[in-house]
Amino acid sequence: MKKTIVCSLLGALLLPMSSFAFQSQVGETLNITTTNNEDLYVAGGNVTINTPISKDLSVAGGQIYINSRISEDLLIAGGDIAIEGSLGESAKIAGGKIRINSDIKKELLVGGGEVTIGSNASVQGHTLI
Repeated sequence: MKKTIVCSLLGALLLPMSSFAFQSQVGETLNITTTNNEDLYVAGGNVTINTPISKDLSVAGGQIYINSRISEDLLIAGGDIAIEGSLGESAKIAGGKIRINSDIKKELLVGGGEVTIGSNASVQGHTLI
């Protein structure tokens, strides 16, 4: 009886997760150029985002370059990070060398060895560096 209840609860919890839409890409060198209308998860040695992302973007990599608009949240962990595209919501960034030169509509949380906020950057929410 307990086994049936546990299985039913797990099924009820996991069923909604199957309807979440997302894409993931993994590789040594990734240049994302195709439009993405879902949450995007990317991991690679060198990652460049050259197309708008209409949902959340999560990236892990050695060198990460964001050159296009991210409509929702941005989560990044990497070594050398440059953000030039605007962000529609919050950004959480951890890295060695971080350069931000974009408009961020909500909060910015940054932790890194060297953090540079460029002259074209603006943060409309709270900032914690």
